[in-house]
Amino acid sequence: MSESTPATTYFLAVDSHVHLYNWVDLVPMLDTALASFTDAVHKHKGKVPFYGMLVLTEPRGRDTFPKLRTQLQSAQPCWLSSEWMLEPTDETLSLTAVHTDGTRIFLISGQQVVTREALEVLAIASEQTVPDRQSLQDTLKAIRQRDGYPVLPWAVGKWLMGRGKIVSQAIAENDGKPLGIGDNGGRPAFWTRVEQFKQARLFDLPILRGSDPLPVKSSRNAGSYGTLMSIPFDAAKPAKSLLDALCDKSCERIDFGVLEAPLSFLRDQITLRLS
Repeated sequence: MSESTPATTYFLAVDSHVHLYNWVDLVPMLDTALASFTDAVHKHKGKVPFYGMLVLTEPRGRDTFPKLRTQLQSAQPCWLSSEWMLEPTDETLSLTAVHTDGTRIFLISGQQVVTREALEVLAIASEQTVPDRQSLQDTLKAIRQRDGYPVLPWAVGKWLMGRGKIVSQAIAENDGKPLGIGDNGGRPAFWTRVEQFKQARLFDLPILRGSDPLPVKSSRNAGSYGTLMSIPFDAAKPAKSLLDALCDKSCERIDFGVLEAPLSFLRDQITLRLS
């Protein structure tokens, strides 16, 4: 295990909504995330040291993070490629991918849950133990009971009409409990009006960006849409550091990445519905 170190303020590039559909895409995912994170940090903060973070919000049944943890336990040192090595942390809910240039990207366990209302909820820093098809309120409660952090992510058409009212009600009635709102790199550039984002700002809830890669070839890459955070950070306990920062409304947050081009959005949606 790595030695625990005192938390010092550090820049963190976070993609809070990541999926890995094929195991062979892990190393390319790390490569593209590193490039995107580096560009974002250099653009907004200059050439300063930083850590990257990918939250693996996988549905139940796609056990990406447990497989990574098992792979690490069976082989140490655990080389993923000639440039990436996997290392443990002092937590069960995080791992470290270390590039040969010294840059670290932390992989955080999470889950994507589908509620009874067919809404999505992300559980950050959580094992994949939250049942699907519960009500939204019961899902939020279940995530908090597991010491995870719930995020309501935007998705195409799911925040409109009746379901949109349910999301708005959850924001209005949250009453100070841990809750984040998720923006999505797949949101098309023409979809500028999202009432729940305005409402989240009114109720002082954090809006976290995530790439939400789709299982189509033209989809955006992990790390391309996220949030830069300046937070007290312990590299031995990255998941705890992230959870503490999400509950601290005073920490600096800077959005990075661009929304989906309209033609790419339409192409991806047609491909998904035909597949």
